[in-house]
Amino acid sequence: SRDEALVLPDKYILFFGTLKKYKGLNVLFDAITKYNTLPSNVKCVVAGAGYDETFELMKQDDRFVCIQKRLSNAELVRLISDAIFVVTPYLTMSQSEIPQTVFVYNKPIIASDLKGFTELLDDTNSLIFETENSAELSNNIYKLLQDETLYKTLEAGIMQFSHSSSPY
Repeated sequence: SRDEALVLPDKYILFFGTLKKYKGLNVLFDAITKYNTLPSNVKCVVAGAGYDETFELMKQDDRFVCIQKRLSNAELVRLISDAIFVVTPYLTMSQSEIPQTVFVYNKPIIASDLKGFTELLDDTNSLIFETENSAELSNNIYKLLQDETLYKTLEAGIMQFSHSSSPY
């Protein structure tokens, strides 16, 4: 069967992946709802299969667009390429391929300061925040949405990373 076309907002930030507690959706939810981080014309798309109770709260808040399904490759390409940037508020991890995948599309990432992310990400290509610190995440989201110079600097850092990091 053919996948239904994703209905996406014009402007959005993106979280994608399996919906599990360790992915930190609660931190993302708090960053956006507690601190009213997003301008009215920007949404947060949360997409992936799985279950997390915070996802249920997100479904009830119009600042979020919730897509609960296993994503096809074509859907993932569209989600990443149309996003402003990607957010990875993980609480724990061993490794992730999200940076390498997202960098193919020259999209900045805001990531928690876990070793699996900081081995690849730094202040030249991403914004890093203290794990579980929703206020710092909120501040980074706001900063990256408002500061075009910072955004372009991170894009240039991603290009540099891509050219100088051949193993990735």
